[in-house]
Amino acid sequence: MLTFRKLTLADQKLIDDLFIKAPYLNDYHASELVSFNLLAWNYQGDNEIAMIEDIVILRSLDKRGYVYLPPLADSNDKFKQGIKIIHEYDPHAFILGISEQMLSLVDIPYALSLYDDDYAEYIYEPQNFITLKGNKLYRKRNLWHQFEKKYNYELKDYQSSLQDEVLSFLRRYTNEGGADDDLSAICYALDHLKELSLFADLLYANQILVAISIGGISKRNYGVVLFEKADYNYIGSFVAIAKLSYEKRYKNLEVITRQEDMGITELRAAKLSWHPTEKEKKYALVFSQKIKSFYELYASAFSDSFAYRDYIFLYDAREHNIVSVERDQKMVSGLILVDRNMHYNGQNWPISLIVGMATAHAYRRQGLLKEVVKKAIKEAINLNHAFIFLYPVDSQYYISSGFINYILEAPLDINWPHIEVTLEAAVVPELLADIYQQATTGKEGYMERSSKRWSYFMNSLAQDGTSFDLIKHEKEVFGYLAHNGEEADEAILLKPIFPVNSHFDFSKLKIPSPLEILLVR
Repeated sequence: MLTFRKLTLADQKLIDDLFIKAPYLNDYHASELVSFNLLAWNYQGDNEIAMIEDIVILRSLDKRGYVYLPPLADSNDKFKQGIKIIHEYDPHAFILGISEQMLSLVDIPYALSLYDDDYAEYIYEPQNFITLKGNKLYRKRNLWHQFEKKYNYELKDYQSSLQDEVLSFLRRYTNEGGADDDLSAICYALDHLKELSLFADLLYANQILVAISIGGISKRNYGVVLFEKADYNYIGSFVAIAKLSYEKRYKNLEVITRQEDMGITELRAAKLSWHPTEKEKKYALVFSQKIKSFYELYASAFSDSFAYRDYIFLYDAREHNIVSVERDQKMVSGLILVDRNMHYNGQNWPISLIVGMATAHAYRRQGLLKEVVKKAIKEAINLNHAFIFLYPVDSQYYISSGFINYILEAPLDINWPHIEVTLEAAVVPELLADIYQQATTGKEGYMERSSKRWSYFMNSLAQDGTSFDLIKHEKEVFGYLAHNGEEADEAILLKPIFPVNSHFDFSKLKIPSPLEILLVR
């Protein structure tokens, strides 16, 4: 039986020893199991550790409940044993941070592995930051030259006497719109630099603190950049702190990780702009025969990429919201029923969204679709949801089950003013949320989308290569376009214009008719 206790600084040596010995970490360049990363993020003492038969099990609490990290052990057999121990202790456990090398060792029959793109880590060669050579980095190189010419700069080691100055910089950073969710972890790391074997570099421009970088070198001799902040008002400061700090700390290393983007679209764009050598893939393990059965059914029915499919199952599929029909002791038809919110007729309504309704090929044309829809409607009623809806490929297929078309799509009016537009990459969910809010205001019905919902929407579509662009003329924003090449997933126009762009043919685009209700089927 596992007995968990609070993770403490005293556990660092134990974690380090097993981290070095574990054979399944030979090609590992990620940061989850690096002791100083684990401990820096343990500033509230929420992480827990258990040890059984020389195997270390780590877990933490998040919105899903307890989530587990891969076991740490000195052999592959003990790793396998550790996975089984977690499963026996918590049959519905989520194990996060599983590498491809670890996956081959998992032998629980109904364990489902799901690619977790939000937590895939960005791996780089330090020399790219130090030299800034190559066409891909010419913009970074230009920013560095501007910083170098404009400011008298200095890179200093952090000292405790500089704490107030750093706190003042961090307050300035957040007041100007920077993320603040890691500030407590930064402060904890700075207070325990020596114990955690970390280093922190401070960048000054004209004697003003403008950037900070905190990181360390793992026991497997690759760099881990934990935190990096820079003042947007000092041009080139982001490039400068990376170049100068990495030259000082990582120049003799082959690779560094700048960790994951956590599904934050702006962070993803920033990390990609440095052109990583790879994204170290990570997977989540889910133990559920029901989820795995529907996953296999879904995969047989739809041609989605595995990355998109895994994203949907990782963030939307749970045992309680999979509605299914069984025949011959197996799942033959099913769907995921997801909670959403809709604005309709002046009110906000909780509603049910059907995702991935699928029937096995051998069981089609037997009325199973109507049967599973009937069960879904019953479940929606139990949830006190007023509406149930879906986005079908062919809406006519579902009319016999009681659905009606709610959206009216129409091509752009050729008589609208033709305006040359540019397509500018959009990475800020709040900006798209604002455009969407403008477009839906006053409409009879539309799906509500918070910034958090927009982040999910953007990340899920990104798995299949769909990007979001602002439709602009000079500085004016006319709307947005979500597309993969010439194939559009969604578009919003704030004004009746006919956009003209050499990279996208808007004549093929269909949008909700401006004379009708806006969004939902």
